[in-house]
Amino acid sequence: QHSGISVGIRFWATFPPRIRSVLTKSQKYLDKAFPEGTGYRAKTRFAKVFNLLELIALFKESADIQTPDRLKLPMPEAEYENVVLKPSKYQKEMVAKAEKPMEIEKKKKLYKVYIYFHANLMYDISTKGSDTVTQTEQIKKLIADNDGMIRTSQITDAGISKTTLYKYVKDNDLERISHGVYATKDTWTDMMYLVHLRCEQAVFSHETALFLHDLTDREPTEYEITVKTGYNPSRLKEDNIKVYTVKKELHGEGIIMMQTPFGHLIPAYNMERTICDIIRNRNNTEMQTFQSALKQYAKRKDKNLRLLMQYAGKFHVDKILRQYLEVLL
Repeated sequence: QHSGISVGIRFWATFPPRIRSVLTKSQKYLDKAFPEGTGYRAKTRFAKVFNLLELIALFKESADIQTPDRLKLPMPEAEYENVVLKPSKYQKEMVAKAEKPMEIEKKKKLYKVYIYFHANLMYDISTKGSDTVTQTEQIKKLIADNDGMIRTSQITDAGISKTTLYKYVKDNDLERISHGVYATKDTWTDMMYLVHLRCEQAVFSHETALFLHDLTDREPTEYEITVKTGYNPSRLKEDNIKVYTVKKELHGEGIIMMQTPFGHLIPAYNMERTICDIIRNRNNTEMQTFQSALKQYAKRKDKNLRLLMQYAGKFHVDKILRQYLEVLL
């Protein structure tokens, strides 16, 4: 009544509480909120309107809104016609002057581009093709020289790209037997030689060297190698390889090349260095293996006692070694 609005109860029931609270505000607030909507956001105003369609229907009745589909007004049909205008004399002369030089220049450019592209394409095909063939032959030779095995480092050292190697591996069904090492399917995997390929500075030592020198009858359950101090042996240890470290100046003492059971050459320590390593590591070696190795060495005709004592002095096991030799010799 204060705002001058008098409507029935049914009209009020049409709208939710949010809209009713707006309509019952003072005239001053209504003048501010309606009809521009300033001071009250439209999003908030209709946030909880569940019967918005009813509100729109009421608005249409008062505003008398008619849409095109309800009016059904007649739609005139358009008539389309293409009109071709003849060029003027001036336009003909202008086109004739500009056409010839443009066509000639265009043809020259196209000819030059074609010749340049054709020549370079043929050169690239010939050179790249010959390079690929040459690199493929190099890979075949490297595999043959390494008894059916190849390393990624050998490929890069030969100046061959890794992409060419991977393509060769895929085309020829090579097997990846270790990190960066591939082999043909008919190649017997020599694990000792594979360890040597993976780590060039690794020298077979301790019980593995005893086996290579026939100083023990027991075949090693895990391979034992010695590397220089500072080398990270984590990947080798993951493959059940026992790794020993030694100072750089002692790492090269007594290295010789020996054959694996498969016939590959690998670096290993000689008998005298191996005996010293076994004595140094006697607390972690089975007593039977330790005593058997010393007895077998004492019986060997190719033993070198002078060299053995030299190594014993360098590795500080000379006193213990003399005690054992006094009993065995």
